Amino acid sequence: MYDCDYKNISNNSFYRAADILLVHKDKIEQHLYNKTKQLFKYTETITLYDLTNTYFEGDATNIDKAKRGRSKEKRSDAKIITLAVILDGSGFIKNSKIFSGNISEPSTLKAMIDDLKIVKTTDVNNKTLFTTNTNSLVVMDAGIASQDNIDYLTKENYEYLVVSRKRDKQFDESASCVVKEDKDNNAIVRAQKVEIKNEDDTIKEIELYCHSKPREAKENSMQNRVQIKFIKSLEYLKDGLTKPKRMKKYDKILQKIGSLKSDNSTISKYYDITVKKDPNTPNAIDISWNEKIGTDDKSAMNGVYCLRTNNITMDEKTLWKTYTTLTDLESVFRTLKSELGLRPIYHKTQKRVDAHLFITTLAYTIIHTIRYKLKSKNINYSWSTIRDVISSQVRITTTANCKDGKVLYLRQSSLLTNEKQKEIYAFLNIKSKAGAKTKIYK
Repeated sequence: MYDCDYKNISNNSFYRAADILLVHKDKIEQHLYNKTKQLFKYTETITLYDLTNTYFEGDATNIDKAKRGRSKEKRSDAKIITLAVILDGSGFIKNSKIFSGNISEPSTLKAMIDDLKIVKTTDVNNKTLFTTNTNSLVVMDAGIASQDNIDYLTKENYEYLVVSRKRDKQFDESASCVVKEDKDNNAIVRAQKVEIKNEDDTIKEIELYCHSKPREAKENSMQNRVQIKFIKSLEYLKDGLTKPKRMKKYDKILQKIGSLKSDNSTISKYYDITVKKDPNTPNAIDISWNEKIGTDDKSAMNGVYCLRTNNITMDEKTLWKTYTTLTDLESVFRTLKSELGLRPIYHKTQKRVDAHLFITTLAYTIIHTIRYKLKSKNINYSWSTIRDVISSQVRITTTANCKDGKVLYLRQSSLLTNEKQKEIYAFLNIKSKAGAKTKIYK
């Protein structure tokens, strides 16, 4: 589009540009967010908050925030760094912050919310103004929704909608409301609202118990796999009591069973396990197990999860739909990592790492603007799909040797080759032939 051969530009040139942008990170983020609100005229009513992390290639010894932690990519061998992102309900980034890889997720919320309280803007005369940010409904996952964080949001007059960590209530099908149906109008997600009241009988909080059939099927399958694995491990231990070179010591058997119970805690709690010791030797002579009485309903809670909120005006369907917007953040993180090069990180200094993460969030803002405009026309392509669709359009340079010894260079964009390309360009209101047609005769 810009007739620039980026292959001839060194990486250091890009890094120096990123360093300059990083200095102005807060102003750039705020300007872009204000601009998107102005362009698309949407109402800011929801704040989505979540974290992700990415790993380093190399030892990252000179990077303060590179720490060992729980990698979301299962890279336990590498140091990681954490990126926290706040989005509004439309999917645009309001704020981002970088934390150490070993940061406790709940401890990050206050720092992020405090950054949003005071918003710096400018008027028509370029005069700086400070305004208090409108408190919106904060939506976050169970890993961040500690009681301390909920108390903090309540104190700061924020509404919240979070996944509760409790799973101690059966789902009452007779009192449930259908919040999602499949294409054949069969209920696949039901919700049941429970009011939690103060001593003066005013409503303190709403608990929304949701039962999802797809989630139940998934959790049943996972539970069955864990149960089969657990029983096979016990059978292996028992068989080894009569075979040479296998574990037989009573104390060692108890330690191994304790380890198995810990590794399979979701299913082992439903079993009584007995190890019989040989009275004449230090060995075990038998291992037996049976399901505890009354555990036939161990799958009763599968597919059930509980949402908590201090918003007492929303109905069941609105609450559930609002919470599902959190999946937009999961989509954001997939885009950042898989399509925009967030992972892995090869840089050697903290400043370059911070710039790398910031450039990635800037790139996300650009592509989300494109996707947001297309979504308004019911085109829900991912960024990788958009790239694939338009990839056949290229800039072509044709050269011709003339009779007078000179060379004619003709550079132009190729024509669109399919209807999807035409549709994308039309809805984005941009020319279908990027860049001007140029002729050079020399």
